[in-house]
Amino acid sequence: MLFGLTFEPFEFKYISPYAGIFAGYTYVADYEIKGSDNKSEKLSSIDLLQLGMKLGLEILPKQAVSLFIEARYQYFPASVSRPTRVSQGVLGGPVTVNGEANLSSLSVGGGVRLNY
Repeated sequence: MLFGLTFEPFEFKYISPYAGIFAGYTYVADYEIKGSDNKSEKLSSIDLLQLGMKLGLEILPKQAVSLFIEARYQYFPASVSRPTRVSQGVLGGPVTVNGEANLSSLSVGGGVRLNY
């Protein structure tokens, strides 16, 4: 669940830039696939706080259907710890090593917006 605010400083006839911030919680689940029959086992799950900002450009903003291009930066203050099984070579058995995964990301995308 995310909540956000978007600010559109000005609007031209054919384009309209905007900026926004958002925050909320994201549910993350970690699964491991075991065996040749692809059965999955849930290792852990956590609700993570997510903060972010976005910059975008809406094309044809006054029309019923418009296009938009947007860049987002999503920041997760906490990392996710997860066990990983690694092999010790030909003679050694598998060992479990705990690691940290940071889910923060930068993405660029676009889409179609219906204005009604």
